[in-house]
Amino acid sequence: MKYRSLFSRRFRSINIDSYNKYNSTYAPRYEESLMDIKIRMAKTRKKVTIYTDGSCLGNPGPGGWGAVLIYGEHIKEVHGPLRDTTNNRSELKAVIEAIKALTKPCHIDIYTDSNYICSTMNKGWKMSKNVDLWDEVAIARTQGNHTIQYTWVKAHAGTEHNERANYLAQTDASTIAETLKQERISNEFNLRERL
Repeated sequence: MKYRSLFSRRFRSINIDSYNKYNSTYAPRYEESLMDIKIRMAKTRKKVTIYTDGSCLGNPGPGGWGAVLIYGEHIKEVHGPLRDTTNNRSELKAVIEAIKALTKPCHIDIYTDSNYICSTMNKGWKMSKNVDLWDEVAIARTQGNHTIQYTWVKAHAGTEHNERANYLAQTDASTIAETLKQERISNEFNLRERL
């Protein structure tokens, strides 16, 4: 009973007029819906265009991935080798690493010559293979709070940045293939010396 009376006294001491005046002055004039928030965020996001490509020698075999990121007049290239991969895994790795290279939420237009990626993302193909990499794509997108649009481009059709991404991927694939060849030769030589 004692606590109840204390509780009710607190509410009696609040001046409702001053409370309403404070809220109307400092609070937003309307409540934003979730759609309003998404629209506002979409307008403030930077627009980035990405061209990706993957390469694999042997399929499966050594490979590489490459991506060209474009924001306004700024261009950044990211690429890397893969020791044992397939062509589709190389293509996915290029998308993952390109998305991870972005530090702020962006609206991303990804251009790829991989029908596998575009059809899976745009047409809802089943992600039965390479599930680990598809999970990485989803994690990279959600952690970066990005919106992504995928567009297919024809391979080797003279699209400047797609050709550059292809060059980066093939160069890394050739480099890792040569490294693996040298390792194999070295291992065979060491094995012969032991015998």
